[in-house]
Order: sequence, then C-alpha cells, then structure tokens
Amino acid sequence: MTEQDLIELGFEKEYGDLFFYYTLDLGTDYEKLCLISNADDETENGEWSVFLFNYESFKYTSRFQLENLIQNLKYNTQT
Repeated sequence: MTEQDLIELGFEKEYGDLFFYYTLDLGTDYEKLCLISNADDETENGEWSVFLFNYESFKYTSRFQLENLIQNLKYNTQT
C-alpha cells in the first residue's frame, strides 16, 4: 500500500526525531483503537504496512483489506 493510500484513508502524519509514520484513531472519546503504520525508513519499495497499535501480529499490507477493517470498525462503533 502506498503513502497516498494512507492519506486517502484518513491517516495523519506523525513525526519522530528522524522519521515519520501515520496513525488513525477509531472509536469514541472514551475508547479508541489506534492503527499505526511502519516508519518511513522501514518501507520497502515505497510500500507501507499498518498495524493495530501494540499488536504487531495484526499487519495490513493491502489497501482493500485495511479499508474493509476501517469501515467495519466505524460501522460497529457504539456511541
């Protein structure tokens, strides 16, 4: 998935000291789930990956799969 895919899906750029990455918070003010990308210096051939924050075993490399996850989480969020 490309950096542009992350931007189009609503991810926000966050900056570290020597790198940047993207995040997207889903949920309510009370409970949030964070999706986080790898850092820009960890991309391979311009391809980005997204993880559930603190759960790196859940890795998304396909925009289609990530978009479906985001839609499902937004649809099923209780307010």
